[in-house]
Amino acid sequence: MTDNLAYFILNLVPGFGPRRTNRIIARLGGVRSVLEASEYDLQSCEGIGPELARALASWRHTLPWEEELALVDAEGANILTPADAEYPELLRTLPDAPLALYRLGGGSSADVHSLAIVGSRAASPYGLSVARKLSRQVAAAGMPVVSGLARGIDTAAHLGTLDGGGRTIAVLGGGLLHLYPKENKELARRIVNEGGCLLSEFPMRRAPDKQSFAIRNRIVAGMCRATLVVEAPRHSGALITARMAREMGREVMAVPGRIDTPHASGCHQLIKDGAKLIEGFDDIAHVFNDLFTGIVSSDSFDSSVAAADEAENPTSNNARIRDTANGDALSDRERQILHCLSDGPLDSESLAETLSLPAHLTNATLSRLEMRKLILLQTDGRYALRGGV
Repeated sequence: MTDNLAYFILNLVPGFGPRRTNRIIARLGGVRSVLEASEYDLQSCEGIGPELARALASWRHTLPWEEELALVDAEGANILTPADAEYPELLRTLPDAPLALYRLGGGSSADVHSLAIVGSRAASPYGLSVARKLSRQVAAAGMPVVSGLARGIDTAAHLGTLDGGGRTIAVLGGGLLHLYPKENKELARRIVNEGGCLLSEFPMRRAPDKQSFAIRNRIVAGMCRATLVVEAPRHSGALITARMAREMGREVMAVPGRIDTPHASGCHQLIKDGAKLIEGFDDIAHVFNDLFTGIVSSDSFDSSVAAADEAENPTSNNARIRDTANGDALSDRERQILHCLSDGPLDSESLAETLSLPAHLTNATLSRLEMRKLILLQTDGRYALRGGV
């Protein structure tokens, strides 16, 4: 038996969470030693009574681990454990590090630079637009985005990352065969097909519930050096994620909102408690430059969006002209968008339809124009020209 298989089997034993199991592994000298131990040896471990010892010692007769492996194979997923090199490095340091992670999709060495973006399920239009914009900019700068596939801010964060051509990781509150909410099934497919992945520590058929969502929040926070809360009331799962991140010694950031709406009260409390106030991508870049010297800046963001734009439209470089207002070169696509907005504010979907452009190109161009301070995103989710443009 390999260490990988031993971790996988231990993850299926009822009544044994990661924290308790990791203590037993340390006490008995290795993960395989736990499965080979007698009922008597197991009872010698702190916190293990006769009932739990019996349940663990009888695993060969009670756990359908071979059937579970067959489900994993049928879904095209794989299992990561602390014995794997691809296991998320930041999770290894946690006392309650998951014993096994079911992964659908691929991994990336860039995941160590991930940013968690979380918030309310019942988000406002302002919160949704900010989450989508910031995640798109973060993705264009090359940082993976981690969230929970929930309604509201999580969904906006995943979509924004995909808009920016980036990698996003969805940490599920149930097994891979129980995606929730059901309306995000297509989003989950896009995440996997466009280079991201779905992660869960729960067995394939485990249905999500209130407890499982709270359990998965520690993985969202634990995979990342920083967590950004875009919008959340005072009693919110996003604040639980932020608290966990802070307890892990990770950076916590929050986007402020209106003082007269409960949607923003949780973010304001986080800021009062020391979270970094985020007003735009430059603030995120500053935090990440402190964590990883030189990893990202507004310049690298602008360059990465431009590179993606040129890859989709190689001839656009020959069409660049000099903008007399600010001395910067503008592409034909940028000028088309500015011309459309000269008639009044529009949302990104309307612009894409008017210009017959794919959504990801429209959003990437809008991001670059925002960074150049030629346009702004209004609270109603529409883009408008800045004064003097």
